[in-house]
Amino acid sequence: MKSVKIIETLLDCKPGSNEENTLEVLSILADEYEKKNYPIAEPDPIEYIKYRNENKAISKKDLTKYMGGS
Repeated sequence: MKSVKIIETLLDCKPGSNEENTLEVLSILADEYEKKNYPIAEPDPIEYIKYRNENKAISKKDLTKYMGGS
């Protein structure tokens, strides 16, 4: 995508420059485009907890210390 390449070239621009203003505008536009065309749904809370537990190797027993239960 052409705009991404332009953004990449502007990442090291001088603060307060016209290039920085251009970078800010293009970044905002790219972000809004992605939100509109490629939305990311919020995860199901239970599935998120399960996913985090699997990736952090937290057992159900460990989780009950924080969440309560038996």
